[in-house]
Amino acid sequence: MPQPPPKLLPPDPENPCVLVPLHQYPEFTLACATLLNMEWPRSQQARLNSLSSCSDNFPVGMVLVQSNSRQALGFCKVSLIPNLKDACFVESVIVHPQNRGEGLGSLLMKKLEEYVISRNLHIVYLSTLGQEKFYKKLGYNECEPVSLYSFGLRSISSGPKDSKTKNMETETCRTMIDRKIAEVNKEMKCLLTGPPPPPPPLPKQPIGHNVMSVKTYMKKELAKPWDSKD
Repeated sequence: MPQPPPKLLPPDPENPCVLVPLHQYPEFTLACATLLNMEWPRSQQARLNSLSSCSDNFPVGMVLVQSNSRQALGFCKVSLIPNLKDACFVESVIVHPQNRGEGLGSLLMKKLEEYVISRNLHIVYLSTLGQEKFYKKLGYNECEPVSLYSFGLRSISSGPKDSKTKNMETETCRTMIDRKIAEVNKEMKCLLTGPPPPPPPLPKQPIGHNVMSVKTYMKKELAKPWDSKD
């Protein structure tokens, strides 16, 4: 039985690529999984399962497709942020290594912002490690970290404490006291038996290894249609 022809990509005569929701074009799922695993290796099946969960209800996977060749050249994922109205979080932004330096990253973000506005979202958050200059050129500014979860330490610690919570806190205090006693006993034993052998040397890191692992959070407020002065 012949297979139906692939779904047509939306026309965009001004750009060589289009950004489309992955769940509307599932033929690119495997290519996106492979692309993501080039940068962030994990189980291929786990990656496919994660991508398959994307939908119009968020999170939404967006794939940058070359119009003529129908090749997946980039990807990003958009999720809603609980308790932040009109806001979304963009992650897993990637362009194929062979196509970097061609302006596709900027094109991907531009088309992403257009899509976000079409979904009535007007604030974009993201986190990056080493690409701050790139995002600043696109109008993003550093901001406080945001959470994709609807709860946090503040919400957990607020409100009256029931007996169960008090018991848990009591057990936590006991555990901390026991741990401190064990540490003191260990130190006393070391003083009596002599110092422990020195630790083995750290493995040599390759040249150019970045020891920084703290991500920078950034945001951009997108212009709303009714804010236009035209």
